[in-house]
Amino acid sequence: MFYTELNSKIDYTRENLRWNSWGAYGQDFFKVGQMQEILKFLSDELKISEIRKTPPVALEEITLPKSSFTQTQIRDLSKISGAKHFSIERRERILHSAGRSYYDVFRLSFNSLKNFVDGVIYPGKESEISKILEYCSKNHITIIPYGGGSSVVGGLEVIKAKGQKQVLSLDTTRMNSLLSLDLESHLATFQTGIYGPPLEISLNEKGFTLGHFPQSFEYSTLGGWIAARSAGQQSNRYGKIEEILTSLKVVTPMGTVETLKEPASSTGPELNRIFAGSEGLLGIITEATIKVHKLPETRKYFGILFPNFESGVNFIREINHREIPTSMIRLSDQNETRLYQTLGTLGKKIP
Repeated sequence: MFYTELNSKIDYTRENLRWNSWGAYGQDFFKVGQMQEILKFLSDELKISEIRKTPPVALEEITLPKSSFTQTQIRDLSKISGAKHFSIERRERILHSAGRSYYDVFRLSFNSLKNFVDGVIYPGKESEISKILEYCSKNHITIIPYGGGSSVVGGLEVIKAKGQKQVLSLDTTRMNSLLSLDLESHLATFQTGIYGPPLEISLNEKGFTLGHFPQSFEYSTLGGWIAARSAGQQSNRYGKIEEILTSLKVVTPMGTVETLKEPASSTGPELNRIFAGSEGLLGIITEATIKVHKLPETRKYFGILFPNFESGVNFIREINHREIPTSMIRLSDQNETRLYQTLGTLGKKIP
């Protein structure tokens, strides 16, 4: 079976992604006519008499300093990946200068973000990344790896090290292919700039699933999952990303590191675990070999209402103690449950 709910029609071109909030244009989470119901619910819950409109500033209103790249640097970097894959344009620089935490979104929306990347480059192959790192090392340019841009932990914060004058965002999303699928060992090798839905769909078409569905799934990449050591909605069954990861390839200013696909060794540190969670500090993760699984024959979902939160906690504890296998369990408190019920019944008459 396929995961039919996967959205295969997302346009990931940078022009189509919202520069100051989550998601893409044309992908609205609520219908316009439902906003008044949502605002009323929030007003009642938070006991706010009035929720004032606070429209975000326009892209053109963002206070963006001029790029500090010299003409020589612009020419040199443009030669590496091609002129159309290097940019110092306003929208590209703003989009690549922050993640998608509330802190990031508020700063973007109300023109309070202070630091911006000076340019953005889109390498198409590993050799280009090596040249970019070599050039930036020699010219004291800070590099910030960028995948889906969904970071909520400050991983994309623009900070210059001492003695460095420019900051370059290295966007990996041109490197987004399935390189190999081992039907016997159930291992798949991907370039790490691939987004969640195309990765999962490419496996589904061959009867497999990765089983990794972080909440950022639609707008995050395989490389980002590894760099952030992410967990997914079904990690109970399939494991966190560092448990799924078998080997990887990382390009650094000193050369390329490639870990082995052979069974784990009992001696020395495991390099995969060193790079997983490194947030791009140790190099650019370009390829990863990951464990995949046959698609499940069926999926079953159950919802249970408990009299209170403590009863729900005890229920989950009992399931774990009895080692009853589940792919996902999620427990909501009273406020979250009420919010879900409200959002789930928007525009519907409740009997």
